[in-house]
Amino acid sequence: MSSLRERKKERTRHALVDAAYELFSTHGYQATTLEEVAELADVHVQTLYRYFPTKESLALERIDEIHRRIRDPLMDPAREADAVTTYVTVRAENFDAWKGNRQFHELWRMVDEVPILRGSQLSSFWDDELALADAIARDRGLAPEDDVHGRLVAGLLISISIDAIERWGRARADFDIRGFFETRAAYALDRFGRPG
Repeated sequence: MSSLRERKKERTRHALVDAAYELFSTHGYQATTLEEVAELADVHVQTLYRYFPTKESLALERIDEIHRRIRDPLMDPAREADAVTTYVTVRAENFDAWKGNRQFHELWRMVDEVPILRGSQLSSFWDDELALADAIARDRGLAPEDDVHGRLVAGLLISISIDAIERWGRARADFDIRGFFETRAAYALDRFGRPG
């Protein structure tokens, strides 16, 4: 059970992110200041900086959480399924939660339109690819640098994920991102072969 202090910190963190997303959606990323976010969240701007040192880190908080939720199961030594199945399942479930979520849809569109956020996002996908390639190699008893096939499969699945997100971001919020991803991932794995 978390302490009262930890729960208060988590509430403050959520209030800051909620305030930022509200302002980003109404004023745009560039026009929103951290001072405005702090004011809307009813905290001092120095409090905001303790949680988020930059506007970029604040804007990407929820998306970074998604990347952590995708990587964590891959790194879990007790995971039951192979790395590819784990990645495809977790990513698909994650995409399923996005369908119809207009606020999240707007957030992804903002990330796509703001170069610094897009660059950070591509870096996070690179980290996802490395985590997936490492997990595939471990499943096969190989060092990641020796598992060329695993690395290629990881890159392919991450590319399919990015393509799905870009298409969803440019389409309507109710675009079937999960179906798009699962169909293409199954096709790629069927054609290229699962590491094994």
